[in-house]
Order: sequence, then structure tokens, then C-alpha cells
Amino acid sequence: TVIVWMAKIPAGKVFRGLVDDPYLYLLLGVAMVGNHLTAPMTKISTQIHDEFGIDSYGGDKYSGGEMGVWCDSRGIQREFTTATLTVQQAGYGELINAIHNGLFRAPPIPVSGVRSGDILREELSVFDQIGRSKATGQKRYGSPEKTKRDGIQDDVLDAICMAIYAGRGITTDRMKDKFSAQ
Repeated sequence: TVIVWMAKIPAGKVFRGLVDDPYLYLLLGVAMVGNHLTAPMTKISTQIHDEFGIDSYGGDKYSGGEMGVWCDSRGIQREFTTATLTVQQAGYGELINAIHNGLFRAPPIPVSGVRSGDILREELSVFDQIGRSKATGQKRYGSPEKTKRDGIQDDVLDAICMAIYAGRGITTDRMKDKFSAQ
């Protein structure tokens, strides 16, 4: 399980015309957690919330139980879903648009065991449509190497996709409302 924390901020007048409603996405951090282990997820999420504040929390449906309770107790908008084609197209579409237009920023993310020393750029280097779901027949996106023994995975990209998807309702109007209330 991968937890990412990101900032979504209005991109400003420089980017108007490149995309309709430009936001700058900043990847602030990445944490690797054991397979859906709630205690480390809540500990890391609490630290992030205390340091930065969390407006929305997204993840796959498997982490939705106790993390949903954690979000609800803090008044955090949450969305736990399955990475269907619709979710992937919305989340990855926004991410790819942001990267293409210079609206996504991330520091190198060194993780032990990755080939390049930067897991995000490594995952981006192989990201593609990887076929169709056996269950639904829908297109799937990710790493074509993920099933290979030493293949490049796509967990960080999936976490970023889910974060962007969960934050799609956070608009400049909502940001203005939040900051004008402080």
C-alpha cells in the first residue's frame, strides 16, 4: 500500500489557455505501508493531517473501512473506490494533462530496490494501456511489467491517480471558501 500526500493549488494566469481550469499538483511525500495495514496508515495520515491539513482522502475500497472512520472523525471528504476504467481515465487523464502542461511537480523519490533511484519516474517510463480486465473486459492502465518477478510496478502512480480523482471536487471556489473562513 502506498500513501501519497499532495497539494492542489490554482495555477494562476500563466497557465490559462493551456487547460480550462488549471491546477498545480505538488507531490509532497510518499510512504510505503504494509498491505492495507490500518495502524501505520492512520499514524502516517494523522502526521500529514497535523502538519498540512487534509481536505480529501482517496484510496481503493480495501482501505476504506477504518480509514473511512478516521476521515469521518476529522471531517475529511473521502472516497474509496475501485480503479475502474472511469476512475483511471479521470485520475490519469488529469495527471497526464498536468505533466504535459508543466503543472505537476515532484521531487525524486528514492526507494530501495528500484532500478533508477526514482520510483515515480521509473513507473512513468513504462506506464501504458496494459490490456483489458479479465473480469469486466474494460481497458486497464498501468505497468506492463507489474506481473513479472522483477518488473516495474505502478503502485505510486495508482496512489497519485486515486488522490487526484478523490480531490476532483476541490475547486478554486471551495479553496476560497476555506481560506476566507480562517
